[in-house]
Amino acid sequence: MARIVVAAAGTVGDTLPFLAIGSELRRRGHDVQFVSNPAYERRAHEASLSFVPVGTLEEFRAFIEDENLWDPETLNKTIVKHWLHRIKDY
Repeated sequence: MARIVVAAAGTVGDTLPFLAIGSELRRRGHDVQFVSNPAYERRAHEASLSFVPVGTLEEFRAFIEDENLWDPETLNKTIVKHWLHRIKDY
């Protein structure tokens, strides 16, 4: 079978569908690695997926707690701000 990487970012609601897809691929015999913030490591293991962390729990908390994330007018800029911070580190 295939080796598949499933990557997800965002809130738990953004991430759960990708965990479900990864879980189904795993059930079908594929080797699936789930790439996401460490906040989702437990859920990945519960879905029998290998886990590759990206970022830190502190960065995730800062992202989720940013009040601009929840305002439709500032949502996109806020996401870009948090992701650009991660990209420039590489």
